Amino acid sequence: MYISDTSSVCNPPPHTPATADTTRTNPSSHDELHTAVPTPPGFMTIQQHLEMVTGLQSEFIQMQRLLVAEQAGRIRLMENFKETSEEVEALGRTIDEKAARMAKMEAKLADKNSEIERLRKAVLDIEAACEMRIREAITGAEAIHALAVTELEVRVMSLEASLVDKDAEAERSNARWEVEINELLVDKDAETERTNARWEVEIDGLRKEVAVKEVEIVQLREEIAVKEEEAVVQRRALLVLEQNVWTDELDKAVEERALEEQGTIAATEKLEMLYRQKVAEAEDLSEAVKKHAAEAQRLQEELEVTAAHAAEARSLREELVVMDEYVRTVTEKLEDAAAERAAEHAEDVRQLQLAIAEAEQHARAVADLKVHNAQLEEHNETLEASLRRCADEADLKTNFGLTTTAQSSIFDLRAAMARFGTAWDD
Repeated sequence: MYISDTSSVCNPPPHTPATADTTRTNPSSHDELHTAVPTPPGFMTIQQHLEMVTGLQSEFIQMQRLLVAEQAGRIRLMENFKETSEEVEALGRTIDEKAARMAKMEAKLADKNSEIERLRKAVLDIEAACEMRIREAITGAEAIHALAVTELEVRVMSLEASLVDKDAEAERSNARWEVEINELLVDKDAETERTNARWEVEIDGLRKEVAVKEVEIVQLREEIAVKEEEAVVQRRALLVLEQNVWTDELDKAVEERALEEQGTIAATEKLEMLYRQKVAEAEDLSEAVKKHAAEAQRLQEELEVTAAHAAEARSLREELVVMDEYVRTVTEKLEDAAAERAAEHAEDVRQLQLAIAEAEQHARAVADLKVHNAQLEEHNETLEASLRRCADEADLKTNFGLTTTAQSSIFDLRAAMARFGTAWDD
């Protein structure tokens, strides 16, 4: 059996030689009648045809798989393109809304700028008026100051006239104070002498007591030395007795002797402590006498200084009373004028602060909108690059026939982005 279309098999593949198929003969009598038929040159055997068909079928299956995979990829690309187109359309609508809002915000900003300019002019007018009032106030204050200087000159002349009387009165007061201070010093010196005499008597008595106590301490020390010698003798006797039999009576005698020695030592320590205490008291009394003398000298000097300062204090007090009254009057006038100017200026400043705060808030909103628009532009550039990449990969315009609607949507989006960028630059 041969293939009807011999055009594909007339020329066999180079790897398949067109040789005759050798068949073995059956030795039977029936098979001997049939001889092997050789394959004509230029034709393939059935086995060769089957192998070629099997290879073509496997290649056809592989091509079908590749075609299915390519179609699935193109379908995914179409779905991605559709989603991207929807995102682009939504982004275009968002850009249009943002552009409208931007136009409104720019109009409001222009209104606010005009309002701020008006307020600035009003503030300049207010500052000019305030400067005029300040100049008037300064002129009035200078006039008041000149009048006050004149009054002060008159008062200074009267004070200079009264100073002569004050000096005479001060001299009389100083003489009177000197008499009083001398009397106080005489009394203080007499009291100090009596106190010193009393303290000297007490110190002499204490010194006598200290001398007696020193004699007693010497005697006690001598007794202690004798007792120590006796104790040494007794210790030696005890050592001798220790070599012999130790009895209870000896223990009691030793304990009593030890108690007596402890009492003697305690009495000696007590006397020494009393002696040191008396010596410290005598030193304290001597220091107190010195302090009293220094205190008396200091009091005398302070009385002299106080007498000199008293006259100055009285004259200065009177002058301060007059000056305080004048300063209080001028201060009240200046405070009233300053309060009036501050009340007039406070309202204008508050209005200006409110306008400035509103303008700053508006400027922050515009800055935020600019940042958001920059982010949208960056996102638009990313989407446009993605669209270009999708178009290049899938070749949508030639293989799938890109619809006129999608093309017009992309063109409209690009035109809107260009218009938005131009408007924003303007």
